[in-house]
Amino acid sequence: MRRPLGVGVLLMATRATASIAVMAQTPHPSPPQSSPADEASHAARALFLALAEARWGDAAAFMHTGTLEEFRERHLENARQAPQWQRAESAEELMRREPGLPRAVAEYQASQSAEMHRKFPRPSLADGFARVETLAELEALSAKEMFARFLEATDWRYRGARQIERGGGKITADGRAALPRTRHEVLGAVPHGEDVAYVVYRIIHLGDGPREVQTLRMERTPDGWRARNIYFAGDGNVGMQIVEWEGQDVAPAEER
Repeated sequence: MRRPLGVGVLLMATRATASIAVMAQTPHPSPPQSSPADEASHAARALFLALAEARWGDAAAFMHTGTLEEFRERHLENARQAPQWQRAESAEELMRREPGLPRAVAEYQASQSAEMHRKFPRPSLADGFARVETLAELEALSAKEMFARFLEATDWRYRGARQIERGGGKITADGRAALPRTRHEVLGAVPHGEDVAYVVYRIIHLGDGPREVQTLRMERTPDGWRARNIYFAGDGNVGMQIVEWEGQDVAPAEER
């Protein structure tokens, strides 16, 4: 036969049950909530890290979709109008464009144009958008892909290789590692309400010390914090490359 529990055992069991009940009713302290400034700073650091690691698509993903669409629309319009993207025309093309032009004249003009293109290569789309050679290729890119190609084209790992290859050479791994590098250091952020923050960051050219301090406008979206404007120093452009859109590079009038 089982012996009945003693009073002492029953008391200990009762106390233990009571303690568990109290613990269950006591709310656990909530983790501290991130502020808009902290969240925007975190997103900006992730953007700049993607740039430093040449993850161009990831970097482009941190841009606001509205900004990306404006960027694509503006650069497509410029590319469609810019004559520098055009190759040297053939004699047949010149004659179609100018009916009545004698073939001998068209052939002479075509040969002169081809010679000028050979001696003085015009800027190509690939100089502004990595590995894009034709307008059709540029038009086929999404807004995010176009911006990613643009970011890559500003980097010396791409630009330096193109310059050397144009001269008939090929860049080595050591040569690529020796090219200038740039990084971006986030200094802090100033919130403006719950959905906007201005991230302050410093552009640093490695080996050349810190440069100017800039401000990045970040906005909260359903997909997270996204950059509305960016002033960045691409590794291939020590003189600074500005990427900004009208009405977005500064605070709206009501915020100033």
